[in-house]
Amino acid sequence: MKYKATWGFLIIFLALTAYLLFFDIPKEKKEIEQKEKAEKLFDFSADQVSQVELISLKGRFLFQKNPEGKWMVQNIPQDTASAPLNVLADSREIESIIQKINDLGTTRLIDEKGDDLKSFGFTTPEKSAVVTLKNKSTLKLLIGDDGALSQTLYVKRGDSGKVYLAGADIKSIIEKDFWGLRNKRLIFYDQGLIDQIEVKTLEKSWSLTKKGEEWTFGDRPNDKIDEVRVSSFLFMAGMLEGEKILDEEARRLKDYGLDAPIVSLKFHEKGKTYTILVGNKTGKIKGPADGLSALGNPSGSVFQINKNFLNKIPSKDDLIKKEPSPLPSSSSIMQGSH
Repeated sequence: MKYKATWGFLIIFLALTAYLLFFDIPKEKKEIEQKEKAEKLFDFSADQVSQVELISLKGRFLFQKNPEGKWMVQNIPQDTASAPLNVLADSREIESIIQKINDLGTTRLIDEKGDDLKSFGFTTPEKSAVVTLKNKSTLKLLIGDDGALSQTLYVKRGDSGKVYLAGADIKSIIEKDFWGLRNKRLIFYDQGLIDQIEVKTLEKSWSLTKKGEEWTFGDRPNDKIDEVRVSSFLFMAGMLEGEKILDEEARRLKDYGLDAPIVSLKFHEKGKTYTILVGNKTGKIKGPADGLSALGNPSGSVFQINKNFLNKIPSKDDLIKKEPSPLPSSSSIMQGSH
């Protein structure tokens, strides 16, 4: 009888567990997802975005992907006589903007009809973001003043009069100027795919080749290479950003000392080469005394960089793995004590 009771309790326990796992918990999860979806101002897939347009007091900017799949930013001037400037965008910024718009949730409905939009800060010129999807549909976000509650602001859809309160962090998408939205990195590569590095400076020159998982010098194949130092250098060079623009189209290399660069860095992968050239001039644009000119591909623009970058380029000896000094033997310690 005791065994029958135990089996009965076990069957009931398993049945309850199965109900929770397969019916109750999924239902609760679905209700939470539906609630979150209902509180979102927009619902779209980030990978379906083909274009984003921002309008703010900082300017009007249009983001589109080029044939290679890279985001470009176009600075559209208010003066129609001026041509818009179209350059590589900072993809991290664009992806962040898209994600913030997609994640935008409303905390409270403030006005059902939106009869007096000016009182909420929806004025002309407007502050807005327009997302265009691959199916050509558009989603427009209008941003108003700071809300009555702390850390909130007023927002509304372009196709609705309803005014909502939302988290104030969405305001950051219209606070960037053109410099904050454009690409400032000199080169882009996948660090794991680089299989050869060439460095030429006024003081040091060396070349490393990757064979399998190990790096070697061509002229000193027996040297053990410190792979951590190589990885650190690759990361540092790949993340190098300019401090200001000297020449958008790199038309006058001689003005910046780039016709005879003081530094040439080349990073190779199969079929591709990424190059950074550093010159000793900043042209006619006045800058700090520690500024140098630099040109990278595929950015194609001449940037000003900090002179400290030169100190971060390792020499050949810096990359050789240092063997730890052997510990003194007990006999030598004893001899030293005498």
